[in-house]
Amino acid sequence: MTFFSAIASLPFKVSILRSVGAKIFAIAASLLAIMVLVAVVASQMARIVSDELTLIEQHYVPAYSALARAHIRSVEEDLAVRRLIVHVRSGDMTTNEHNEAYRADIFKAIEGVRSELGVTRQHLAALLAWDSYFHNDQAIARVDAQLEMMLEIFSKEERVLTPVLDGLAAEDWQKVYGALDAIEDRTTEINERLERYRTEMRSILQTAASNARSFQENLMLANMIVTILACALGLVAAGFITRSLVRPVKALLLGAQRIESGSLDVDLPVSSRDEIGQLTASFNVMVEELRKKERIRDTFGRYMDPRIVEGLLERPDLAHSEGERRVMTVLFCDMQGFTALSERLSPAALLAVVNRYLTLMSEPVRQHNGVIDKYIGDAIMAYWGPPFVASDRQAMLACEAALDMMKQLDRFNAELPDLIGMRGNLPKINIRIGIATGEMLVGSIGSEFSQSYSVLGDSVNLASRLEAANKSYGTRIMINTQTRNMVGDQFALREIDMMRVVGKTEPERVYELYGPAGAVQHERDTAFAEALAAYRQGNWAAARRYLEQKAGEDPLAEAFLTRIAILEKDTPEAWDGIWTMTQK
Repeated sequence: MTFFSAIASLPFKVSILRSVGAKIFAIAASLLAIMVLVAVVASQMARIVSDELTLIEQHYVPAYSALARAHIRSVEEDLAVRRLIVHVRSGDMTTNEHNEAYRADIFKAIEGVRSELGVTRQHLAALLAWDSYFHNDQAIARVDAQLEMMLEIFSKEERVLTPVLDGLAAEDWQKVYGALDAIEDRTTEINERLERYRTEMRSILQTAASNARSFQENLMLANMIVTILACALGLVAAGFITRSLVRPVKALLLGAQRIESGSLDVDLPVSSRDEIGQLTASFNVMVEELRKKERIRDTFGRYMDPRIVEGLLERPDLAHSEGERRVMTVLFCDMQGFTALSERLSPAALLAVVNRYLTLMSEPVRQHNGVIDKYIGDAIMAYWGPPFVASDRQAMLACEAALDMMKQLDRFNAELPDLIGMRGNLPKINIRIGIATGEMLVGSIGSEFSQSYSVLGDSVNLASRLEAANKSYGTRIMINTQTRNMVGDQFALREIDMMRVVGKTEPERVYELYGPAGAVQHERDTAFAEALAAYRQGNWAAARRYLEQKAGEDPLAEAFLTRIAILEKDTPEAWDGIWTMTQK
């Protein structure tokens, strides 16, 4: 059982806890739970504050207000008594009508005191019955007890005032004067006590309000602290989860960037069992497959052009295609003097020489975007054309590669003594190149067991024949008409013959490529052009005259002088200026 199949076989609860979605859900659920908890606690504490404010509004303040009014009624009673005392002591003996008025005011005030004290006690009883966090039950009970005593006092207040009132009614002034002093002292004491109870009740009210306010401030502070802690916890949890998610994702990104830059030395650690871990494992498998494919490219790139390998790997359908006809340019290059050299070298030395030679000769082909089709011993076959290069540049790139191969030849001859360990009596190595442009069949060629992506056609054979024909003409690079038409005046060229190669019935006008555009060969080219015109007309003497002017410096002129000598002895009956090659 593989790792991933084992993961897939686990119970749903286990597997889902290892998923990215479960982690994100866990963070969200935790934060939501904390928020709900904070909201519940805050709501509960707010309810407590609200209840306390309700108590203050409905009981504390009314109790204090009722006690204050009781005090006021007591003061009113005291004032009424004092007015009566003033009248009595002033000697202004009023009538019973006035006495009854004083009596009504005094008893009204007493009744008001009793009523307000009763209201106060009702509120205090409600406070004592309420289970509050901020009550000072002892202080409230103490005030309530004192107010109960005051009610008892005021319930007897009428009996205290009765002797005075009765004395006034009977005009028993001695009895009145005897009771007034005691009443005055008693009223003063009662007012002082009520003032003290009112002050104590105000203190209780202020303490309750202060406690509620303090609790509210603490509630706000607690909410702030809990909120900060919840945010911090959420950030820590989110940071942890984010880090556990972002780090492997960032590692995947960096790995992908390294692969994009061409480095396949990437192996990421699988640090989790969630989707990111599975993605990382799949990434490693993908990299291993890329490494295998790269090894295939590296291995087969030595035997086949890397672009063909790349194309066949990316588009396997090309290997099974039926091929198509395209205009392509083919180059054949062969070493001259190889046989003489091989006879003097050991197999190992000969192999080193051939490999170095093929390396140097292959560089210009690759640098000019050519495709090396095959190595045939010391010979090279390469081609240019779509889809590897633009069709209008193929001939030019092939000619540039041929000229650069000539430069590489000088480098090879300079290295040759070191390659074979000999300094003297070395054969001069030269190369011959044939280039032909024309319609060819392009595609996978071979048996069902072994194939190669190559080109076939008359133009391929023509390029091979042109390479071999250089030996007869003393030239080094020979191209056909279509190649010459495509390159135009971009190179130094000269027409050298109209010939019919082996295997073809139609003649081909061929040209020598000897340098880049502007190469100084004008005098030699002019002399040979005049000789070639006379040669085609069968005017051997005129042709020889022109050729002999450059025979010592132009191998092509010497080749034509040899041919004219043969033609003078055996001139064809119908001479048309076309030379037929008898050898490949």
